[in-house]
Amino acid sequence: MWAERGSLKKAAKGRSHCGNCTMTLPGHHLVPILSWLGLRGKCGHCKRCLPFTYLLFEAGLGFALVLLWGHHFGFGLEVLEASPLAWSLFLRNLFFTLVFALLFAYDLFHKLLPDRITIPAILAAFIWNLALGVSPRDLALGAIIVGGFFALQFMISRGRWIGGGDIRMGILLGARLGLVGGIESLFLAYILGASVAIVMLLSGVATRKTMIPFGTFLAVAGYVVLLWGEEILSRITF
Repeated sequence: MWAERGSLKKAAKGRSHCGNCTMTLPGHHLVPILSWLGLRGKCGHCKRCLPFTYLLFEAGLGFALVLLWGHHFGFGLEVLEASPLAWSLFLRNLFFTLVFALLFAYDLFHKLLPDRITIPAILAAFIWNLALGVSPRDLALGAIIVGGFFALQFMISRGRWIGGGDIRMGILLGARLGLVGGIESLFLAYILGASVAIVMLLSGVATRKTMIPFGTFLAVAGYVVLLWGEEILSRITF
């Protein structure tokens, strides 16, 4: 898995390969975390060193999946008594956790939120949520308002502040999380983004002109609201 990120665009169209030497990689070089550690963070063919962020991404995704399982079924034998509805909710959230992870990786490594991921995910969000009985009005309002928020920024700045991919990402958040969850994810993404930007500026890692991929924060915020959105709101007092 780690080797695909050297060239995610190409890897999506064929077998996994090194982004440097383009050699096709065998299956035992693609085991998350273990392959990176076993190969000491290098391509098995050209020995090119791979960024440590690849390992962090894989470990983070694994941790996110463990939290997802625990959120739905706990870590005991509760899963044995899970209803079909519980499994449906879990599979839906598993799918969108992987979608958010993929968008996180694309934006982090390529500054891109590809339509071939966001648009099918938007359709899946509407269909899956409607099948589970979620209000179509809530989904439509979420998609329009959250997506419209980014569309307005795009128009005002003429594309200087954000890209078109952020608009589709906003629609996806609204379609999956509804109006309240979509807005909640927006607030959380801006808090995360501002916090990271301040740390980067103070540490000298970035300047005011440094481009920070906002889609990564939207993806993280979407995952957090996916699991704990209602709990977060319940703890907020006005």
